[in-house]
Amino acid sequence: MRPLPRRARIQQQRVTPAQSSTTASTSAGTAQVTSAPQRPPVGAPVGAPVLRRHEPPATAAKLQSSWVTAVLDAQKTGVPPLQRALLDGDFAVAEALLDAGASVKAEIRPPLVSDHATTCTLFSLARPDAFALRFGEHETLYRNECITRLAMLTEEASPRRRLELNGTNALTLAVACRAPDALLAKLCALGSREYPDILNHRDACGRTPLATAAAAGHLNQVVLLLGLGADPDRTTGFGRRALQLAAEAGHRDIFIILLDSGARLETGDESESPLELCVRHRRADLLEAGQHVSSAHRAAISAHLLAHAKALLGAGDAEFATFIRWAAPLLTDRRLAQLAISAVRVPGAVGKLVILCDNLAAPFPVERLWALRMLAGRSGDPEIIAYVSARYPVRTG
Repeated sequence: MRPLPRRARIQQQRVTPAQSSTTASTSAGTAQVTSAPQRPPVGAPVGAPVLRRHEPPATAAKLQSSWVTAVLDAQKTGVPPLQRALLDGDFAVAEALLDAGASVKAEIRPPLVSDHATTCTLFSLARPDAFALRFGEHETLYRNECITRLAMLTEEASPRRRLELNGTNALTLAVACRAPDALLAKLCALGSREYPDILNHRDACGRTPLATAAAAGHLNQVVLLLGLGADPDRTTGFGRRALQLAAEAGHRDIFIILLDSGARLETGDESESPLELCVRHRRADLLEAGQHVSSAHRAAISAHLLAHAKALLGAGDAEFATFIRWAAPLLTDRRLAQLAISAVRVPGAVGKLVILCDNLAAPFPVERLWALRMLAGRSGDPEIIAYVSARYPVRTG
């Protein structure tokens, strides 16, 4: 076959602008249709995202272009790509990573600096016998110094230099970062396939999703987690429950919702119960609202308040007056009269008896007045006898 003349070859190579734009648009359209692969390319590392057609183009492009950087960042900082997206507030990328199969249970584990100081610190804490043999009588001093050094090194390696982020899985971190409810529900659903009890799972630092939400005051997330089946009495690694954390922080609505969900007011372990925390932090509003949950809660709160007040009868008058002042919304006339009867039995408690009687909104209940007079006479305390006789004299005729 004879080759074409030189002029014919030149004309064949020339293309008009319209033809070039048409050709470019056609090729671009073809690329747009086929640019979303359904599986990672051959030879891609494990964890490469699988892009789907329903993903927004911006999210898909961002995920496709940054997954290698995210994998390298995870190796360097110990923060998995899903947690990195949650920390950055990029919830669209976090959802795309979930669709790509990212692990919900994976935790943030920052690597410590591999230097001589860290190695010595870890060795000294892991081998206390060798540590004591080396430092002798200065063991406590050097041990505290090593613990401080290790804490500083861990903080330096932590994401955003926040120690509390270490050990968090994707679900706990999503609660802490206030992720949208839809994303949180998706994390729970996909995480339950990976780990059936993910809602009650403790992360590396012992936190549960419900306890994290209750401590932070995230009401919507508490309602969502309880609706999905989270256990309201599940303890953290430190023996704390969501109700205790809500009581300590003063989150009234969360406190009531947890009580409605069956959370216990009393604890059987050595930690402070929710009632003790409410009293210590003077949360009268929480106790007042808790009384209306059920009759059993009202009885438990009343019994605890009276027991605490009776314990203060042996304390100073100022401390007792402070308790009566902040607990005034909870102390009905019936409870005040009951405390007054207990006060006359304590020698030298006339000041507390005066405080109780002055806080009565109505006259002393008649059915309890005879007991007050009788016990005051038996007390043998002249000040108590004189006060009761003067304030509540016996009327004859």
